[in-house]
Amino acid sequence: MKRILILAIPCLAALLLSSSFASGATVQQLVKSTVSAKSTPKSDRKGPRIFKVTGKMTPASRPLTCGAGQTNPKYCSPAPIAQICIGKVRITIKRGLTTLARGTVKLKLNCTYSAKIRIKRVRRHGKLVATSRFLGNGLVAAKNSKKVKLKV
Repeated sequence: MKRILILAIPCLAALLLSSSFASGATVQQLVKSTVSAKSTPKSDRKGPRIFKVTGKMTPASRPLTCGAGQTNPKYCSPAPIAQICIGKVRITIKRGLTTLARGTVKLKLNCTYSAKIRIKRVRRHGKLVATSRFLGNGLVAAKNSKKVKLKV
């Protein structure tokens, strides 16, 4: 009885996987992207310490969306910009390994973002690092921006 059960589980899993692809699932590949970030002001020595972080997400290429049951990219069409520019960006400001502030904003329709991040308590002056991460969506993969140096 145990041998039959052990053989039945992989066969059942293979049957479920093959039927999900044959039922008309949309086939899409995640496209790589780049994320830019800049901050104003670069230095804020007096309170309130508010930094405006702006940037843009640009996909490396236009992702393809395929119709139900279609797997050949020859018959797929490029995704509209309205679907590509959907998602969120997380902005993090750190001193070393310590996170001082974090915020999440939605992408605008032109794939840009803007956020005002307030650092509540700064116990000593020094150098900070701000990074932005596009969290990804169904068409474009997640990606980090380069680090932006700040001073407080």
